[in-house]
Amino acid sequence: MLGLALLEIFMSDQQALRWKNFKHIVAQSMYKTLTEAVFPFIKNVHGFSGTSFAQYMKNAMFLISTEQMLEKIVTNIDSLPLLLYCPGRSALRQLKREYINT
Repeated sequence: MLGLALLEIFMSDQQALRWKNFKHIVAQSMYKTLTEAVFPFIKNVHGFSGTSFAQYMKNAMFLISTEQMLEKIVTNIDSLPLLLYCPGRSALRQLKREYINT
């Protein structure tokens, strides 16, 4: 549309790593996917080892201890309200009214 090339973050064999797919995996598979694929992927997104993010993540450790805890965390993250577009303070006030004060 804008004449820019699309930068694909996930290759065709990495579609299970996408949030929309990952959040539906059963707990045991979710834990394995996160420890063996997602976490290493995040630590070195597309091999950009020279980035600040990669340097910061270099010594990161995955510390979620159980499959059940991971499933609870994913469920809670997925239930968070997201603002896709925030044109100004009025949208923030509306968000506060709908989600924080209820």
